[in-house]
Amino acid sequence: MKKKYKILLLNFLIIVLAAFTAGCWDAIDINEKLIITTVAFDLEGEEMKGYLETANIQASQGANTSQTNAKKFNVISTPSKTIIESRAKLETKLDKPVFLSGVNTLVLTEDFANKYLIEYLYRFRADEFYRKKGNVVFTKQSPEELFKVAQEKDVSLGMFLSDMVDTLEKEGRIFLRSSERLIENLSSPYSGILILNAGTQDNEIAILGYSVVKDNKVAGFIPIEEANGLLLMKSKNPKLSYDVPYKDLKLTIEVTSKKPKIKPFYKDGKISFDLKFDCKAKLMYGDKKTPYDLTDKDMKKIGDFLSEMLKNELENTVAQAQNTFNCDYLQFDDIFRIKYPEDYEKLDWENEFSKISITIDVNVDMSTTYMMDYNTGEPK
Repeated sequence: MKKKYKILLLNFLIIVLAAFTAGCWDAIDINEKLIITTVAFDLEGEEMKGYLETANIQASQGANTSQTNAKKFNVISTPSKTIIESRAKLETKLDKPVFLSGVNTLVLTEDFANKYLIEYLYRFRADEFYRKKGNVVFTKQSPEELFKVAQEKDVSLGMFLSDMVDTLEKEGRIFLRSSERLIENLSSPYSGILILNAGTQDNEIAILGYSVVKDNKVAGFIPIEEANGLLLMKSKNPKLSYDVPYKDLKLTIEVTSKKPKIKPFYKDGKISFDLKFDCKAKLMYGDKKTPYDLTDKDMKKIGDFLSEMLKNELENTVAQAQNTFNCDYLQFDDIFRIKYPEDYEKLDWENEFSKISITIDVNVDMSTTYMMDYNTGEPK
């Protein structure tokens, strides 16, 4: 892991140095700047606290023995009353100008977001030096707790979260909103969105779930273990595992799904949606020795049972958005607006969302894996 971060930092320096060399001759050399890898904010009462994590390039390069033993990332913090004051006070603690294009992740506590989310994201957008493809992550904990774990592992909190998020997204285990998409959503007349929520778990940094943001305020939290329906609806390539009881067996089945087909309808002043999910399911293994003597009829029953499980999960996901939070973080408004732009402009989506009729259909294509014949227990 440490070698990985060393390589990443060195590659990053090469790219940045090339950019500076090709730029203005009077530009400040990158070695004369502090590379910021993480920015974090917390709010306690009326006082905010800002954090900057900087890369210690000399330690990463191992220039000498003393630097080799130094921390590869340093964290500074300061209390303040405003965002402008926070930036100014943080910079008085630095011995070099900052390089913000190295920021991988913005970490904001939910308390801070409830008061300053819009202001800070607009500042983020306006500052030309910020890396616009960085991730925005919320937390319920003090950033100090997350930085402490990262420091113990001698890694950058922002880089670690960025790598974790990228990996989980590629594996179809989370879905992510880019910072640009987040700003776009929060700037629209109606805003409802989910933002990844991170924290510490068993002294490890982990993605714990999603913060529900409605009207620019945190309206609730969805734990990661209760977000399967969300993944089926929003992830590009969801991959989920389910335990399915059948006869005296407990079968573990892996489910993948294509992007759902969603059709909006507007008739007589009523909004409705039809959602169709085409899922592929693989029987991975069971809790007993083979053979299981499963016939084609058995496999169809298992597929039908799984289809009903997924349908119930998706219906609960929609009901949670409509009834628990009354917040369209599922982005049905985008789909409706594209098909009915004029009608959408006349509607109060926040008032309409909870009344929308949504029909869900799930088709499951069952198969087995590892070339195992569950009828006889013999390899094919």
